Amino acid sequence: MTFMPHEHAPETLESIEELREKHLSGFQIPVFYQNSIDYEGSGLWPIDIRLCGLYNSEEQFQPSLSYWFKVRGKLSEESALHRCALAYASDLFFGSVSLKPHLRKDMKILTLCLDHSYVANPLTFISSIICFHRPVKADDWFLFVMEAPSSCNGRGFSTGRMFNRKGELVMSLAQEALLREVRQRNQKPQAKL
Repeated sequence: MTFMPHEHAPETLESIEELREKHLSGFQIPVFYQNSIDYEGSGLWPIDIRLCGLYNSEEQFQPSLSYWFKVRGKLSEESALHRCALAYASDLFFGSVSLKPHLRKDMKILTLCLDHSYVANPLTFISSIICFHRPVKADDWFLFVMEAPSSCNGRGFSTGRMFNRKGELVMSLAQEALLREVRQRNQKPQAKL
């Protein structure tokens, strides 16, 4: 049996948009989270995300991440739509967990900006698996707990679990990605011999 880890309630945590405003006004937050919220021209995401453990900077390079999320607004009763919304939300930060141990201060890691445009993309996903265990309502809060048990030799493997507010496991995920450092536009590859 899988148990939900204890995290603060989502209503007590700040949203990505609130964190971005704080960061833009000079508030210092850990590097990993800066990279997650650093895009100034963005609007409101369709997913309300509340990062857990934000102020524990010692954990910013650990290959794990937890956040609460829900879809903004109300969705129809169509169960497939709710599953699709959870699958979409699961992919926003999932692969980047593999990169956390390799972070440098200036490294951008997110593939999807807050306006849904792509930025420095060191990830290419090889495979993803999503298993739904219970019916879901994507406009309710879910805790997404993820970790990367392996991140080496140019590959990252991440696993994740999603829990509803009752603590029930509703979804399990696994993803493998190729990890590459992003080159500057004019930077030429160097020979390895």
